[in-house]
Amino acid sequence: MTTLPGGRSSEDRSQASRRDEADAVKKPQSNAATGASAAGIRAVSARMVAFYFRAPVKAFFRSRIDYMGYARAINPRVQANLGWSWRVTTPVLLAHAVKTHGWGFIPNQVLPPLLANTL
Repeated sequence: MTTLPGGRSSEDRSQASRRDEADAVKKPQSNAATGASAAGIRAVSARMVAFYFRAPVKAFFRSRIDYMGYARAINPRVQANLGWSWRVTTPVLLAHAVKTHGWGFIPNQVLPPLLANTL
């Protein structure tokens, strides 16, 4: 019997290695469970990667907020659905909104959704 560093004998080491071998041989259901869980994780991760590459890129974009929605809603020409005219362009819609509701319309109604779209 020889003593190894750490106070262990060579017999203790050989008994420990035999015990490890016996554990590996005695529990095949443990090995099967490990293999089944690893296969399940591989299958799930493969599905996730396949979905990521198959799905269109647009599916991952955030939606945008229409910052001119309220300005269109208060414009009588847009409400009457009279068709396209210079009076339904963005600058004219904003001018009508400012004329009707004052300059506070822009910081209160236009800027918040515009800033939300930039984030």
